[in-house]
Amino acid sequence: MVAWLERRNLSGAPRLAELIEVEQDWDRAVESVLDTALEAIAVDRLEVLDAGLEELSEGRLTFIGPAVPEPAPPPQREALQPLAAVVRGAEALVPLLAGVYRAEDLTEARTLGHSLLPHERLVTRLGVQLGPGWLSLPDGGAAQNGVIRRERELQDLGQDLQRLQEQLRRHEREAAATQAELLAAEEQILDAQDQLAGAQDQRTQLQAQFSEVNARIEQSQERCRERAENIRDLSERIAGQRQALAR
Repeated sequence: MVAWLERRNLSGAPRLAELIEVEQDWDRAVESVLDTALEAIAVDRLEVLDAGLEELSEGRLTFIGPAVPEPAPPPQREALQPLAAVVRGAEALVPLLAGVYRAEDLTEARTLGHSLLPHERLVTRLGVQLGPGWLSLPDGGAAQNGVIRRERELQDLGQDLQRLQEQLRRHEREAAATQAELLAAEEQILDAQDQLAGAQDQRTQLQAQFSEVNARIEQSQERCRERAENIRDLSERIAGQRQALAR
C-alpha cells in the first residue's frame, strides 16, 4: 500500500484530520462519525486515482477531493438505484442503507455521481464507494470481506445437509421396509421348509407302510404257493389210492 501511494506521489499528501478544525468538546462526536475517514488522503482530483485501482489488493484507503459546492436539485433522480433493493430479509437494515445507491462500475458511478446529494453515495459491485467529492476503496484484506458469501455458502450447506438427512431418512425407511419384507420371506421359507419336512415324513411313513403291505402280500403269496403244492400232492396221493383200489 505504501509503495502504491509512493508511485503516485501521495505518500506525503495530507490526511483529513490535518485539514479540519473542530470546536471544543466536539472532538469525540466528530471522531465517532468520521471514524477511519479521518485518515482519508487529500488529493486535488479524484479522477487521477482511476488508473491502477486493480493493483491495490490489500489495505483500505479513503481519498477526499477538493471542496464540492452545494448542488442544485439533481434532475433524473430515478436513475439512482438504491442499494437496499438488492438486500432482502432484514427490514431493520434499510435505514442503514438510506442514501446509498448502486452502480455496476466506477464509470457508471461517476456518471450517476452528479445526481447525488451531499450525504449520499454510490457503491460499485467491487465495493468502491463514490460520493460528492470523495472516493473510498474497499479493503481487500479485511476480515469482514466475503462474510455474506460465506454466510450464503453456510446456508447452502445447511440446505444440502437437510436434503441429505431427508434422503438418509428415506433410505432408512426403505431399508426398514426391505428388512420387514426379508423377515416375512424368511418366515415363509421356514414354513415351506416345515411343510416340506412334514411331507417328507409322510412319504417316509407311506413308504414304510407300503413296504410292510408288500411284505405281507409276498408272505400271503408264499403261503398260497405252499398250499397249492400241498393240494397238488394231496390230489396225487388220492389219485394213486384210487388207482390202487380199482385193481
